Amino acid sequence: MSASAHGVAGRTPTVSVIMVCYDGAALLSQTLAILTAQTLQDWELVFWDNGSTDGSADIARGLGARVRIFGGPERLTLGAARGEAVALARADLFAFLRS
Repeated sequence: MSASAHGVAGRTPTVSVIMVCYDGAALLSQTLAILTAQTLQDWELVFWDNGSTDGSADIARGLGARVRIFGGPERLTLGAARGEAVALARADLFAFLRS
């Protein structure tokens, strides 16, 4: 897909959307559909998989190049996981999206 379709190919996005997810597969597809329907399309999703066992990361991976998936060996508090994700974000602006 083109850079405009992905919004982040080869450059820094305008907004990094931070999502921490723990076993959120049941509603994740719907949440991601709402994200992709936004009028601002110049964003990346920094997805922190917080120890999910329900395939949440695989669902997020469906966004392709727009999503970067991270996680660690142990589950973190929401604040700590968000902090880790923010440190990995590429944009100067952040938006937090609950899963």
